[in-house]
Amino acid sequence: MQVEQTIESAALAALKVQGRHGRLPTEVTPERLLRLEQELTEKTRALAELSVAFTVLEKKDREESQRALPASRSRRRRAR
Repeated sequence: MQVEQTIESAALAALKVQGRHGRLPTEVTPERLLRLEQELTEKTRALAELSVAFTVLEKKDREESQRALPASRSRRRRAR
């Protein structure tokens, strides 16, 4: 949950900073397009890495929660 909040607040802060640059350019040069495509690739890769990290953390949290269950509840669950 904390990871999600950190990511969301960082993304919102970045959007606010980008919004201060003024008007959008009317023409996009090939160089600018290339830079934007590279930036998109980097951010897509970073998002994928964060998604994997988040999934691993969720799995670890679930496993720790299951280990914390009292033994009697685990036995009842296996008996079903």
